Amino acid sequence: MGKLKISVIIAVYNAETYLEQCIDSVLEQPVQEIEVICVDDGSIDTSLMILEEYQKKDKRIQIYSQNNQFAGVARNKGLSYAQGEYVLFLDADDFLEKDSLLILYENAKKEETDIIVFGHYRYDTENTCVLDSNDVLDRLAWFGNGVKCADEVAPYIFNFTEPCAWNKFYRTKFIRESNISFMSLKNTNDLFFSYMTLTLANRICVYIMPLLYYRVNNKKSLQGTKKKSPMDFASALIELKNKMLTLNSYKKFETSFCNMAIDTCYFNFYSYREKAGFRELYEAIQNFMLWDIQLEGYIPNKYTDQYIYHEMHKVMHLNYEEFEEFDKAEKQILHPYSYFPFWILPKNKNVVIYGAGSIGKSYFFQLSGMKYCKSIKMTDHVKEKMDDTNVDSINNAFADKVDYVILAVPNLVIKEKIEKKLRPLTTGLKVLWHKPIQQEWSWMWKK
Repeated sequence: MGKLKISVIIAVYNAETYLEQCIDSVLEQPVQEIEVICVDDGSIDTSLMILEEYQKKDKRIQIYSQNNQFAGVARNKGLSYAQGEYVLFLDADDFLEKDSLLILYENAKKEETDIIVFGHYRYDTENTCVLDSNDVLDRLAWFGNGVKCADEVAPYIFNFTEPCAWNKFYRTKFIRESNISFMSLKNTNDLFFSYMTLTLANRICVYIMPLLYYRVNNKKSLQGTKKKSPMDFASALIELKNKMLTLNSYKKFETSFCNMAIDTCYFNFYSYREKAGFRELYEAIQNFMLWDIQLEGYIPNKYTDQYIYHEMHKVMHLNYEEFEEFDKAEKQILHPYSYFPFWILPKNKNVVIYGAGSIGKSYFFQLSGMKYCKSIKMTDHVKEKMDDTNVDSINNAFADKVDYVILAVPNLVIKEKIEKKLRPLTTGLKVLWHKPIQQEWSWMWKK
């Protein structure tokens, strides 16, 4: 067979339903010089029997077994046996697009890469259909073209790709020289490995076309059962941060780390809503964000999903009872809703909101409901046409002490017109405007 080109490592745990489709998608690839290292992680279904049947037909399949120690340990075990020049980690319920391995191998050889990050489809298990993956591909596009080192993509190194190993094609020698391994966690065991190796890579490139089908709505997967270990993600984030601190690289990647940590907290927070024990999780995530990774003073940038940061900002600043009360009230609002960018406004200030349309009303509701301001008023030049007790006249709004004026308008053109109109009243005051935030984030990779 010649020199092995690729080692495909598959961690297998109770995967009998989808295992054959996964293995077939590997064995049918045009690249023949591969080994398929399957590590059975203590399955109690027929997964091991399925693997043994495949091994009888194809000697490229290797089988190793261990007691149930989770996918991270299984991948480490598989990697210790890998002899291929490159390695791909594949989940046992996912499957490859035709020619994926050939495309990855040829690109890796041509560009001499340490890591190729590639696109993927999301395959809906319940509805047996392929879902739109444009959001995933859009984020991959942040990387740009060509081969880059970690330093060149530092501002978004943790943001253009998911915290997983299955959408990355690794040079085996690079992994071994990096001395990075998967964590032995039930969930989120690949976040540290996936992101830490990116920070150490000298040659990274992106192949933006989807090459893998990632199964979602699979209730048997680890993502589908994450409620048993809901804070594993925090252990992974701390491990990543501490390793970067040890290597003196944290400052370089700090901005991207904070963005990714916010996203990860949000994903795990809202994956667990309405479950027993949610209060304990709420308080654990709140303490983690405030004390362990200190996100309270973080200022979002262009790689931050500002809706997500808004949601997690609430978690950082409200106790559980306040959050539940505010969340319940927020759900009753029927008019178009804009999320207030809390990070632009210091707490406990005297505030006037100019603009009593849907944006201004959204801002007023949030700032007053969260008791964020010392005093807050809302005004508009067309107050006399409004039947709203929350709207003050211009004169009344500015009669008392004012620290900040917030312009609740949709764009810069209107902002500049209003600012000019208010100039006689706002001399010496701080005028704030931010593009209204809507809910945009949708690249969940829930299994």
